[in-house]
Amino acid sequence: MIRKIKILFVACAFTIMAAPSYAENDWAIKAQFTGSCSCNALCPCLFGSPSTHDFWQGTHLVDIKKGHYGGINLDGLAIVGTSDRPHWLKLYVDESASDAQMDALLELLKLDETLGSIYAGKIPIVSQEKVKISIDRTSDNVKFSVPASTVEIELMKGLGDKPIMVENLPHSFTYGLTVYKSISNTHQSNEHKFSHSGTNGWVSWLAASSNAAKE
Repeated sequence: MIRKIKILFVACAFTIMAAPSYAENDWAIKAQFTGSCSCNALCPCLFGSPSTHDFWQGTHLVDIKKGHYGGINLDGLAIVGTSDRPHWLKLYVDESASDAQMDALLELLKLDETLGSIYAGKIPIVSQEKVKISIDRTSDNVKFSVPASTVEIELMKGLGDKPIMVENLPHSFTYGLTVYKSISNTHQSNEHKFSHSGTNGWVSWLAASSNAAKE
């Protein structure tokens, strides 16, 4: 009996030691960023220039491969943001997220090193809710949707039929940016609606951490 208790204690201790733990002020994110907007490709806003039109309407997807904020794991979660900038921003969080994960994710994306330029209040957030997020990726197309917003984009190709890449843009979420063109970029809700096609689209990466921020 004593031997069984010892074995159980060792097994429990091993499980606790194997579980990931993070300091309260520790954070990290590696995510694929996919978006489309009402500007012509490639969106001039990415270069700090005015938008193509007198308005900017678009939707983006943050698909987290690995991430955490404090002691909360965010691996595999996703969030979609739809915006008519600078008037409003609506957020749609993966329905599988717990309330704690949702709060942690939003705090993580408010940081200057992540997506603070979008999430930290410069654009009024008028709603946030948990919904089903659908994502479909092929070699040449990406489609993602939430109940009120849908984006479908197709790869634009350059010389040698290869993807068009843009490097060293001045944003945390544009690493390795690949240029796409929208097939559709739509939003339909009781309060707002827009629809665009043949406009800007892109896929890029966001990778940042509290350790890198200290360096």
